[in-house]
Amino acid sequence: MTTDKARRFLDSLLEKSIRPNVGALARILLRGEIAVLLHDPAPFWNEALAAMGWDGRAKVFALDGALAMRTIGQSDPVTAAWVQRRCRGGVGRIFVVARAGSLLVNYQPGKGYRIEPGSTDGGSGARGAPATQRIWSREEKSHSLAREDS
Repeated sequence: MTTDKARRFLDSLLEKSIRPNVGALARILLRGEIAVLLHDPAPFWNEALAAMGWDGRAKVFALDGALAMRTIGQSDPVTAAWVQRRCRGGVGRIFVVARAGSLLVNYQPGKGYRIEPGSTDGGSGARGAPATQRIWSREEKSHSLAREDS
């Protein structure tokens, strides 16, 4: 995927999935849990998502650490380290299920959203995006999870 296509995908992720669900994301991230965010997932994800606790309707849901390790944490070393990371101070993790792939996204207050370095799996819509791609930052869009949730 070209850089332009990757950028369009990341813009779509922000506008269609992150922004409309920022309150639910904030509540999960502030508890230190991993948020699962659905961004136009392929139907074959349904069974795996149900195993993660998805109710079949929600666009965002929490994934507790033990379950995360048994499910997504088994996929590769980068994901395993990301799942095991302890987050504090509003820093959070979002497991994005997009189309046929997934994306590990980190949120940090004042800095915005970033893709976990080394985590792009080639199956997601962000294929070809640099692993350190900044999706969006507060400075660019004047927006933050903490402010939105208050």
